[in-house]
Amino acid sequence: MTATRRWSIVVPMWNESARIEATVATLADAFADDDVELIFVDDGSDDGTADIVERACKEAGLDADVLRLTENRGKGAAVRAGLLAAGGVVPPLFGPLVAAGFAFDVEVLARADRLGMVVTEVPIVWHHVEGSRLSPLRDGVKTFREAWRVRRVLNSERVRR
Repeated sequence: MTATRRWSIVVPMWNESARIEATVATLADAFADDDVELIFVDDGSDDGTADIVERACKEAGLDADVLRLTENRGKGAAVRAGLLAAGGVVPPLFGPLVAAGFAFDVEVLARADRLGMVVTEVPIVWHHVEGSRLSPLRDGVKTFREAWRVRRVLNSERVRR
């Protein structure tokens, strides 16, 4: 009989070769005694990130899957691919997503609300990590445009029903 996992964790990554080993080590320590499915999704990295993750997971004794996407489509697309690979009840929520970048979070929350799902806030401890490629101005504008597009799509879906 195959044991079922309690939960899945998806780790999206793109060109993280300089810092991904620390993430793998942290996850190995945090979930050493838990029945967790870890899915690392490489979003088209060209710096060997996926190979580093596979090696680091093996060295840490961490049972994890590594999905390799062929092109960089954004955090949302990577998370969606990982969650769809995990299976479970996610296709009705993540299947129809149109946002592939940072606004995907907004779309997921809006779709969950429409499906009557309960959304619970979970506190996290966030730490700045040097080497971030986030640009508040550039990425902020792109996220706003993508969120606006999500709103239009969701409104058009409502009209069609």
